Amino acid sequence: MTNEELSLRTKQSLAAALKHAMEKKKLSKITVSELITACNVNRKTFYYHFEK
Repeated sequence: MTNEELSLRTKQSLAAALKHAMEKKKLSKITVSELITACNVNRKTFYYHFEK
């Protein structure tokens, strides 16, 4: 798997985790910690894909 493919999968995984979390609570109540735990990635990876 290339770096581009891995990066895309990670971003898709984070987006899916966000959508899943939004089914249960408001966007303003969802934390980065929840998302990275659900995707098994670290905080640095999250911020690589999404700006603060």
